[in-house]
Amino acid sequence: MAKNVGAYMSSHAPQIILQPRVSDEYIAQLAKVQGALMSVVERMRKKNVDTLIVFGSDHVETFFLDNYPQMLLFIGESSSAKFVDKEVSIQNDTELALHLLYNLLDQGFDVCFSQEMRLAHPFASPLY
Repeated sequence: MAKNVGAYMSSHAPQIILQPRVSDEYIAQLAKVQGALMSVVERMRKKNVDTLIVFGSDHVETFFLDNYPQMLLFIGESSSAKFVDKEVSIQNDTELALHLLYNLLDQGFDVCFSQEMRLAHPFASPLY
């Protein structure tokens, strides 16, 4: 169904999105971070990546203590994320998501799923 062509990690620090102008040194450091992220984008383009699986850590933004799943798989068609004035729309590969869900359940994982959700910055920062 799918072929893994790479695995990458990225910070989800809000500064990636906001780009605060604290000092010249800080701006230069953010430029290095942006450059590193863009090199990942270029590597993915060269490999013709068509699907990303994004793992994120929630900071009680998407979920709260009355419903805080250990692991949640988004199986809906699309979602979006907004942080301050930046917004990104995300199309989901529902066929792959359902395949992952059913296989995880078959293997005994207690995974939650959702067909609708608005993503917080930890999930979306690397996608901006």
